[in-house]
Amino acid sequence: MKKKVPSISFLVLWFPHSGGRWLNRGMLARHSKINMVEFFNPFLLLTTDQILRLDSTEQVHKHRSNSEMNSAFEIVRQSVDYGRQEGLKRYFYTKSLLEQSSMGETCILGGALPSGANIAHFDTNLLSEYLVKTRFIHLVRSPSDCYKSFLKRKELDGDPYRIGSYWLRFNQHLRETLPEDRTLIVKYEDLKENTENELAKICEFCHIEYEAAMLNGIDSYYGIKEKKTVYLDSTAHDILDKLTATEKPYYGY
Repeated sequence: MKKKVPSISFLVLWFPHSGGRWLNRGMLARHSKINMVEFFNPFLLLTTDQILRLDSTEQVHKHRSNSEMNSAFEIVRQSVDYGRQEGLKRYFYTKSLLEQSSMGETCILGGALPSGANIAHFDTNLLSEYLVKTRFIHLVRSPSDCYKSFLKRKELDGDPYRIGSYWLRFNQHLRETLPEDRTLIVKYEDLKENTENELAKICEFCHIEYEAAMLNGIDSYYGIKEKKTVYLDSTAHDILDKLTATEKPYYGY
């Protein structure tokens, strides 16, 4: 008898340096009934226009201004959209099938969807349309602390304009496009200060029983125990504050 391919119970999404790997690898992975897997697929990170490089060639702009060519480009776009949808289905199906062998009958498949250094927007519409039963955990951290973590790693040149604008667009995109009835927003600060309570909320949200063993991962090293102290100067603070002012209140910052 063919075994049933396990569905993905939940996915954790986060802006870089928001504590995603600490939550996933350090704590959720210690739950005896959760098999945590990191997922990555370029179809989720690249739009159709980006795949076709439609905004980077003069020829495309010429064709876009030519009404006779508009239908031809629309056919190309539709075919690539279809390819992305089918490719995504095959990816999650195959990935889940590979993980099945390591899962017990009572285990659920949990996933992490890291954004990576490119900080691209996930196509959450495509994601939620295919993963119709999957729940989403949106992990968010204050922009100032994310910025200081970027500085420690010497990433994005420590530019508060870039980091602040990326933080704004990324979190706003997730908040506005993930299905509200299947999304739980978790603040990194709450997770750090009241770990047990926040993990219990996540378990309840994912319909699994809480296990105290997850707390053994609090001291796991995924950047949270970095000894180097970075201070936020007033100029960078003002830049970050202004750039992220419209989004921060949604998370209580």
